[in-house]
Amino acid sequence: MTKLRIVSVLAAAVLAMALFAAVASAQGVTVFTGTVTLGGAAAPAGTAVNVTSQDGTVIGTGTTGADGLAADQYRIDIQATAALENQTVNVNAVGNSQTVQATAVFNANRVLTVNLDAVVPPTPTPTPAPTATPISGEKGDKGDKGADGLNGTNGLNGAAGAAGADGANGANGAAGANGAAGAAGANGAAGSAGSQGPSGPQGAEGEDGSSVIGILGIILGAVALVGAGGAVMMAMGNRRA
Repeated sequence: MTKLRIVSVLAAAVLAMALFAAVASAQGVTVFTGTVTLGGAAAPAGTAVNVTSQDGTVIGTGTTGADGLAADQYRIDIQATAALENQTVNVNAVGNSQTVQATAVFNANRVLTVNLDAVVPPTPTPTPAPTATPISGEKGDKGDKGADGLNGTNGLNGAAGAAGADGANGANGAAGANGAAGAAGANGAAGSAGSQGPSGPQGAEGEDGSSVIGILGIILGAVALVGAGGAVMMAMGNRRA
């Protein structure tokens, strides 16, 4: 009976020591650290990272570039507990979709390096609000005239266009009317003397010269008579005076 009691006490002591060791091993801090890339490039400082359990409960949060770390490096310190020991947890770049879900097995008093590779999700296209169908009814009153708008400023003149190509040659015009007659030209210079013409035919034979002398004598006698008569008339006039 005494031996049975001793064995029971020893067994209880061993069990107590095992439980103490398990509890002791679950105490302390586990550190998660690593780098974050977004779309193949290093993430900027301030990118949020969290650690979650399999049911989505957040058990630790942090940001890249904090406490002197590189801009794309994060560190999250998590208090170890028996409930977390040996559990698989997720590490996420908050707000970004990851190509592969990063995971790690939680162990107390460890530094776990988990690098994250994520892509920035595309900006969702906003859904246009549905257009309300107008309800037919009576026509409303005409609204008041709005205030006059401000005069706009004159726009700048555009640059001058390039010169156009030369046009094709036009068709020939119709012939003009005849001009007025010009003034008479000056007399031309006298022509040179012509060559001597041929000799004319011989003239008829002249009358006898004695008859000509007789006629001349009669004429001279008549002149003398007229002169004498004039002298007599002048003399008689002088006497009467």
